[in-house]
Amino acid sequence: MKRLMLLGFLIILVSCHEPFQVIFEWKSIDFQWPSDEERQYAVMRGDYIPANNFITTVKFWKDKMYLTLPRWKDGVPVTLGMTSAKPINGITSPKLEAFPTWDMQKLGDCTAFQLVHGMEIDPKGCIWILDTGRPTSLREFKADCSPRLVILDLENNDKIVRTYQFPEHVARRKTAYLNDIVLDHEDGGMAYITDTDIIDPGIIVYSLRDNKSWKIRHDSMKAKSEAVGFMVAKTHVINPVHVDGIALSPASSRNR
Repeated sequence: MKRLMLLGFLIILVSCHEPFQVIFEWKSIDFQWPSDEERQYAVMRGDYIPANNFITTVKFWKDKMYLTLPRWKDGVPVTLGMTSAKPINGITSPKLEAFPTWDMQKLGDCTAFQLVHGMEIDPKGCIWILDTGRPTSLREFKADCSPRLVILDLENNDKIVRTYQFPEHVARRKTAYLNDIVLDHEDGGMAYITDTDIIDPGIIVYSLRDNKSWKIRHDSMKAKSEAVGFMVAKTHVINPVHVDGIALSPASSRNR
């Protein structure tokens, strides 16, 4: 009887809940281009293919929303974008601004972002950005930059406050994939990063205070052999995905 009463109470709660409101949604992603001519030229060259642009990570800071668009396919002109955190004039699919600039999206320029998937914003307003250093598309031209961490201060005109290039023994230039990141604000600032490397997966630890990094490796971070196959359009695909997402437990008296 008690279970039936509880079930009835839950049904009432659900039925009384207001319908969820869609704040943002995109059928395709477009950008605030420097000019219409540049957009047309990008489409003509295959540098912008709308169907290949999709969002993976979203973070908020004050009145802005930051979004990553990893270059898994060709035609992704912007790998880190920004827009208002609230719809303007009722527009739920706004065009994204290149963040921090268009110059920082240039393929083949190792001072610019090549493939951004994960990022996090700390309480001081600094955005920690993971750049794998190369797109994973099939285009013949590929960047060959080292994986790195870039920190920008959103409270100081998006100034770059730290650029850290991971050494080869921590993140391999050819195979690393900097996936997800969480931040610990103790001990001068620590970042924990998942590297979904196809050969050398693991969790990278970076110390902001010491400006050093190291990698933790364990068999539990590798995909299980019995869990790498799945069906796509009636085709059996084998795709081992190693350590991927990451979370951080609440602070406690114990040493994390």
